[in-house]
Amino acid sequence: MLNRARSLAASYGERFKTHLSDLFTTNWLPTEIGPFDAAVSSICLHNLRDFDRISEIYREIRAHLKSNGIFLNEDLINAPTAELKQRYDTVSARRRKRAGTSVEDLQAMVRHSGSLAADHAPTGSFPATLDQHLTALKAAGFKNVDCFWKDLRRALIGGYV
Repeated sequence: MLNRARSLAASYGERFKTHLSDLFTTNWLPTEIGPFDAAVSSICLHNLRDFDRISEIYREIRAHLKSNGIFLNEDLINAPTAELKQRYDTVSARRRKRAGTSVEDLQAMVRHSGSLAADHAPTGSFPATLDQHLTALKAAGFKNVDCFWKDLRRALIGGYV
């Protein structure tokens, strides 16, 4: 992922720097990096499969943002109810069929995820619902927290410092 980021951002020169981190460690973002005007995460944090840790990361990111800074997180979320999960699954299946993607192909992509405790994934395989993420962002100290875009189980959420 870092190599891909480096190639995509090569034209930005010194304005774009990568940093290899382990998000399970509390010092994943060294203090000498930042503060930032903005921080962005895309389809990353759900892979931790630990909503307590994701909530901590929200606080850690907030601590590295400048006043009036913004954090945006585009990620995968659970449906808030079993009925909505079923509806989302139906729509997703129809979209896959139109795109020609098989269920087997998608299952192969997520086999590595393992299983979660029922209290972490009552209506899906991701760590939390949209409401839980928004609540965690507010608890981390972000203001004007919102969902800026959503499509089924994919959402762009964030807030300001």
